[in-house]
Amino acid sequence: MSHRVPRLAEANVKSGGKNIAFFGPNVSTFYMLILLLMLVLSYTLVLRLVSILVLVLRLTIITLSPCHRKTQVRTWHNNERAVQIRLLKQLFFSPTGFPNWCLASNVIAPDKEHGAAAAKKMAPSKAPTPSLERAVRLTGIWTTITKVAELQTLLTSDSLYKNHEAYAILSEGFEHGHMRQQCQSEPQPLSDTLTTAAEAHFRMELYYAMETSGFHHGLSQASYDDRVHQWQAMIPKVFEDRRANEADAWAQRQAQLNDDPDAMTDEDNNDEGEEGAEGAEGASVPYAVDPKYL
Repeated sequence: MSHRVPRLAEANVKSGGKNIAFFGPNVSTFYMLILLLMLVLSYTLVLRLVSILVLVLRLTIITLSPCHRKTQVRTWHNNERAVQIRLLKQLFFSPTGFPNWCLASNVIAPDKEHGAAAAKKMAPSKAPTPSLERAVRLTGIWTTITKVAELQTLLTSDSLYKNHEAYAILSEGFEHGHMRQQCQSEPQPLSDTLTTAAEAHFRMELYYAMETSGFHHGLSQASYDDRVHQWQAMIPKVFEDRRANEADAWAQRQAQLNDDPDAMTDEDNNDEGEEGAEGAEGASVPYAVDPKYL
């Protein structure tokens, strides 16, 4: 201690008494300002860190809560279903992209049809033209029916497979691979391509799409529940349709394929499709369904 006091005194003399401590009568104004600035910055940093920690804690609690998990799963399911319906509409309502199995025209906007994005890039740029609301009409591939209402009735019946034209169109469309973003598969019975529950769901969506041009489902819970009930009522009809009529429908289609030298096989068409979307058929089922329909 005796050695420290002379050193402090000597330092005090050399500095004029201005660098001995941060507080006291001999501390300069400059040092006081630096100290004050450091205190303010430290306080601000502590407040910011505390707010960040509180936010992280709240997000952690919300993320781990069961309610948040249910909401997240519901959002994922809704997004997957929206992509699925978009691909389904492109598959069966694109007169230019898929003319061989296009059920009806004027169902979706031309810029949403299959291949519309590529055609738009290749076409010269011009001012957009206003789209007119046009009535939904059957395309020229039909010879057994003449009205949209007849097709809607056929889709929701237990005798669609008796119309060999409708059976062949649906089978060929789903075999194309656009729904699953895969290569085209070999011709096979529709029951080997889709489960009963999936076919019922797709039939109902095709029915709804032809209600009006540019149709969209309602966002209310009542609208969703109504679609679920319609789907549940449709499943037994598809099951019975397959049991009673598919053998004859498949035999008829095989005969047509044998007579058609231009029938496409897996090597003829390896279309990769547009944006990726997995498992169009395998969407999760929100309601209990008899396993025989899956």
